[in-house]
Amino acid sequence: LYLGVRGPMCHSRGPADGDYPFLARGDGYAVFVGGSGAVWSPARPGRSPLALRFAGSSAKAVPATADPLPGRVLDLTGKRAVSRPTFGGLEVEGIWPGVDLAWRTEGGDLGYDLSFAAGVDPAVASLEMDGAQSLALGPSGDLLVGVPGGLVRHSAPVAWQEDGGLRRAV
Repeated sequence: LYLGVRGPMCHSRGPADGDYPFLARGDGYAVFVGGSGAVWSPARPGRSPLALRFAGSSAKAVPATADPLPGRVLDLTGKRAVSRPTFGGLEVEGIWPGVDLAWRTEGGDLGYDLSFAAGVDPAVASLEMDGAQSLALGPSGDLLVGVPGGLVRHSAPVAWQEDGGLRRAV
């Protein structure tokens, strides 16, 4: 997802904690991330949230932090300040049988990888988007998701197989 994420992920707080226990921030919005998907929540009036859900994913799939980073986020709540650790990613085992999920922040983008065990049918992976006004394919295969006030670009899928530590396109 090309969302212009500024910085790493950290633990979230508030009503989204249950399904989306982690948070990444961008310019004018927050993205709540969890094992079942993500919710892009713009801060500007007139813009609605956009939810990406992994349809039929396991409720038992719980995200675990990955790639701990040296920085911390200072969360000011009333008269309290809470220092939260930061992470470059999250890993979720068994989102579907034989499929693992890895969230990552890199280069200002929030992305994810789905890893399929040998013999697992890729058709098991299914995405739902709630809050989209329109969907269109861009010239490079990206999914362009129309939201109030603009577009969110979901990059085209790329398939590869690791062979001796190297990625080989399939």
